[in-house]
Formats: sequence, C-alpha cells, structure tokens
Amino acid sequence: MLRIFALALVATGSAAAQTLRVDPPHWWVGTPVNRLELLVSSDAGLSSASVSAPGVVVVSDVAAANPRYRYVTVEIQPGAKPGSATVVAEAGRKKIRAEWKLKERRPRAMAPGLSQRDLIYLVTPDRFANGDPSNDDVAGMTERGSDRNDNYKRHGGDLAGMTAHLDYVKSLGATAVWPMPLLENDMPAASYHGYAITDHYRIDPRYGTHSDYVNWVDGLHVRGMKAIKDMVFNHVGTGHYLYQSPPDSSWFNAWPSAPATDPRAKARGEEKPAFTSIHRYQTLYDPYGSARDRERQTDGWFVGSMPDVNGRDPHCARYFIQNSLWWIEEAQLDGFRVDTWLYPDQAFMREWMAAVKAFEPQFYVYSESWVHSAYAQAFYLETHPDLTGAADFPMYWGLKKALERPSGWNEGMSDVYNALAADYLYGFDRAGDHLVTFLDNHDEGRFFGKVGKDLDRF
Repeated sequence: MLRIFALALVATGSAAAQTLRVDPPHWWVGTPVNRLELLVSSDAGLSSASVSAPGVVVVSDVAAANPRYRYVTVEIQPGAKPGSATVVAEAGRKKIRAEWKLKERRPRAMAPGLSQRDLIYLVTPDRFANGDPSNDDVAGMTERGSDRNDNYKRHGGDLAGMTAHLDYVKSLGATAVWPMPLLENDMPAASYHGYAITDHYRIDPRYGTHSDYVNWVDGLHVRGMKAIKDMVFNHVGTGHYLYQSPPDSSWFNAWPSAPATDPRAKARGEEKPAFTSIHRYQTLYDPYGSARDRERQTDGWFVGSMPDVNGRDPHCARYFIQNSLWWIEEAQLDGFRVDTWLYPDQAFMREWMAAVKAFEPQFYVYSESWVHSAYAQAFYLETHPDLTGAADFPMYWGLKKALERPSGWNEGMSDVYNALAADYLYGFDRAGDHLVTFLDNHDEGRFFGKVGKDLDRF
C-alpha cells in the first residue's frame, strides 16, 4: 500500500485544476446490463461520489484503497430515458463534476457472430497503410515520430489507411477483419504492436480518433463484412494510468515491482516484478504440477513491461467485463479475439465469457490458446464451455510440419491427419465450428516465406 499512499498524497496536495474521470464514460438504456460499477477517479483524494439523473439510482458509493478512486454502483431503471447525468465527487471542501450520458442504442446493421463461412484477415495496423501522415507524430505521446527503416519503431499505419483499403481487403475474399489492438499504447518503445495497453477506453491517437474506429467498423458492415476486436486481459503496459496509480494493490499480481536497473530495459518501459510467468500452460492441468508453478504461470508478469492483471479482484474483474460490453455496444462489434488466453486467472475468464454471452448471445469469441497438442486444446475448451472458438494451434503445427519438411510414414501429411483426427477430443458439437484454422499469424513468419516461396506448396 505504500506506493498508493505516496501517490495519493502527491495528488491530494496538488493545487492544479482537478478533473474527474468516469469509466465506463457512458452507457445505454435498454441493454441486458442495467447495473454498473462506475470507477470514478480524480487527481485529488475523493471523500464521496454520486450520480444525479432521472432513472438512475445510486446503490452504493465505496471508497477504494487509493483515495483517488471510488466505486459507485448504479442501477438504470427500466423507464430511464437517454440523456445527460451529472457525476459529483467531493474532494476536500471542493466538488468536482463530470458529465455522464445515457445513450439510445444504435440498431445493428447486421447480426453479430462468425461462422465457418468467414475468412478472417489479420491486420497489423501500424504496418498496413498510412492514410493520414498528420498523426504519425503526436505531441504528448511517450514514443514520438516514425521510422520505416527500424523494425521496432512506428511506421505510420492508421485507421484512415485501413478504411481506405476496405474494398481491397474484400476483394481478397475476406469477410472479417481482425486488427491487432488499436487502443492507446503509450509506451516508450516498440509501441507498434499494441499489446501493452495504457488506456482501455481510448483509441491510440496515432491511429486516429474514436470516431475513426467506429466509422471503420461501419465501413465493414456496409460491405457485409465483420469486425473483430483484439482483447487483452492478462496484462497492461507499465504506462497504464491504472497501474501507475492503482485503485488497490490487489488489481495487479507480483506487486509491487522494483525499478529496472538496466538502462536498456528502463528505456523499454520495463520494471522488475516479484516474478515473471514461466510460460508453461501445462501446469494448469498437470496432476503433478506444483501450486507455485501454477501461480507463476497465471500471476507472473508476461514480460517486464506488462504488469499482470489480477482478475480475482472483484472490482478489477468488473472493470474489464464492463469495458468489453461497452466496446461491443459502442462499436457494434461482431467478435473478439482474446490474446494470451492461457495466462489470466481461468475462473475470471469463465466469468467474463459468460457475461459476454449474456449481453450478446450471438457474439463470437475465439481464444489464442497457444498449445502444442490436441489434448491441451481439449482441456481449455472443456473448462470454458461458453467459449465459442479457439485458434487451432494443433492444426497449425501439423500444417507447418507437412509443408516445411519431407513427408514420411509418421510425419509430414500424417501430422495434418493426426490433427484432424483429434477433433473427437473436443466433442462433435464443438469440432470444426469452433476452431479457427490459420497458416500464420503476427507471432510467426509469413507462410509464403516458410515454404521457401515455393508456389506449388503455397
């Protein structure tokens, strides 16, 4: 608690203008979820917070361990109308106000979800197309500028470029598009990949605006295509405001960390956590595995620049669940791809998945379950009965072996056959429909290069 207390003292003692932030920043009337826990925060210590609007009832106002935050639970009544509400928080003798809106739901252009008929096109947004050079260098961001000669620098791709190429993507036969994370990634280096998120409600300004993202999704729907959002629940970036000054130390695992001593690691935004992940998903089903190894798998930091999120904390869990539902409704999304599914607390992932399905029953979710065997895939599908899909890594490894090596009695195309035959492990109601087949992805080399640019094998 020392880190929180020190930060709170600095914030409370500041004479600067005080602001109020409310997450989620708005909600809608008539959704399946009418009870929310608003995370109200300020740059000053808060003694209370309330919401004033017709049709909105405050159920509770609870102080977080960090006095800068309060958990305000509200219920939206059945007869509530769209309109503006006022959130009022007390900071010492002052009152700070913020607008919070109840919106009318937009009608969906098309039903959400994906099926076996869909072909997913993966986009690395920073590397795809630069449609607006004016946002290549954004004042206030930690990593500035772009350099296309450096693999780890930003290259300038953005939502304007993605939108301008929608017809091109459709011409390839793609029916759905999965971009790597587009949310703010305000990290000092290698921010192009997007997986060290620093604000879960803000599109990274180097990609464009919130409206640019919503318009990109709408552009897909106009063309009869679908939008998939890349979700990350295992970790955030060290630059995330919720990590820099967490509501409670229990929001993050292996906390607190120590400053990095290596200048190069520090320049990458890395810290020295109490422990990092052992990256051994087998520990979660290994009957001989130790509790310590399981803890290190789920609670260890992914890398030094990505603090591990604790989904066992009920407030933290509600924050991420509500954020997911907010994006489904806000952008009219069709599906989620969930990064590093094997790392977060698995009970939290079941809770999250159930909440998504209750909110939008037809919504499609597939996991990045980076496993090396069909029985490992079966374990994660069996323990997550609401999960609608998974990236088919066993099939990927089979295809990789078949096309990169000579075939023999028990290798090559036999690996593909073995992967197909193992579908029985998933249950006939889940086989095929629930597996996303792929030849490469953003973590692996391009397929054409892996087969030696051999057009016959391609």
